[in-house]
Amino acid sequence: MHRLHLLLAVLLGAGCYSPSVEPCRYVCNGATCPSGLTCNAQGMCASSATEMCGGDGGPIADAPPDSSCGWPAATNVDPCALRADQVTAPWNIRDGEVWTIDTDMLTVRLNNQTVPFPLISQNDQTTAVPQVPQVALVTVGDVTLSAQGGLQVIGARPLTILVNGTALIAGSIEIQPTVVGGFACPTSGSNGGSVTTQAGAGGGGGGGFGPNDHTTAGQVGGNGGASPPPVAGGGIGGTGGNVSNAIDARRLSPLRPGCPGGQGGTTPNPGSMGGRPGAGGGAIQISARLRLTIAGMINAPGGGGAVGTPGGGGGGGAGGAILLEAAMVDLVSGARLCANGGGGATGISIATGQGQIGLCSGVAALGGGESPNGTPASSSGGAGATAMLDAEVGQLGKTGTDSANPATSGGGGGGGVGRIRINGQLTVAPPVLSTPKYTVP
Repeated sequence: MHRLHLLLAVLLGAGCYSPSVEPCRYVCNGATCPSGLTCNAQGMCASSATEMCGGDGGPIADAPPDSSCGWPAATNVDPCALRADQVTAPWNIRDGEVWTIDTDMLTVRLNNQTVPFPLISQNDQTTAVPQVPQVALVTVGDVTLSAQGGLQVIGARPLTILVNGTALIAGSIEIQPTVVGGFACPTSGSNGGSVTTQAGAGGGGGGGFGPNDHTTAGQVGGNGGASPPPVAGGGIGGTGGNVSNAIDARRLSPLRPGCPGGQGGTTPNPGSMGGRPGAGGGAIQISARLRLTIAGMINAPGGGGAVGTPGGGGGGGAGGAILLEAAMVDLVSGARLCANGGGGATGISIATGQGQIGLCSGVAALGGGESPNGTPASSSGGAGATAMLDAEVGQLGKTGTDSANPATSGGGGGGGVGRIRINGQLTVAPPVLSTPKYTVP
């Protein structure tokens, strides 16, 4: 179990930020404390190394801090150790406002204001999977996201929001697919095969996520399309992302994003580049102390594969991860939770050949080169997966006849679905869209 690093609570309310750097408020565990404070023997940031901290958050002579804060058990992080129960400043994202959280820069942006927040280790890592990503942590009081308000999450790291109270998500939360590597991802799509003859290359496979509690569609990414036969040495389409038990993908512990697709193969043409893979969907965890109500949309789609120049189409990225937990969780009629896969790209260098980003609906993201009704064509990319539809394979490349009709490369496979998990006493008022279907304990 990895120990928790320093927490600097984000206090945002009605567009203002009031930081507090007081003794005995923050966990350090050997990490650097805020200026003027020192890590004491309890692992708290105190005025001096000999000062001890009490349960009320203030310094006292000789008592350890009280770790019982009345918070229901949260996944991956310890709200009591993080003193999340002492944060009271609310978030109120009004109609017409869009806040941006950047998990790479570790900032929250609202209008001209930028607020930093910390990066911590997850406390449920497994030694079986190296490089499990750290999470960007935001701790706030009550949260209200109005129906016409928005929260945009960018960056490759997972995001955890601890809410010391209640949260109402009536607007939209969009997690951009930006994950293309940087941590162990056992379910990425394989790269498409390259060729040494004047033939098309193979498309990249779609990314996957891992096992689910349900026997549903969309578990793995689609295979990439092969280069056209019967040319010897033709590229072979990348294998779609496979399921893996190395990470507990069912519980989303540790929290992690979806895996990217595979890159398309190359041809011997000068400057040939295989299509870039679609990024894996991002990951978000919202853990509220009291009640969490979802009346709007939370979307963590996989990215679409890109077109080669020329080369095989890139595979679509897998959908991301959504983890919701509170003492009571309400899904209100009209709520939408989505982590669908992205479409693979076509193996033909055309402007419209990129795969579509995963959609927050029951409709699959189209592969590049597919018709609007989803009908595949030669070299087209595969559609991404949804709760009801498997990811499609990329289509076979076309055999060339002459310079006017050259061979085309295989399309990229579609990305698999991500994961959605809900922990707590759940109430559902249909209709509610969840794709893939959410899992519960």
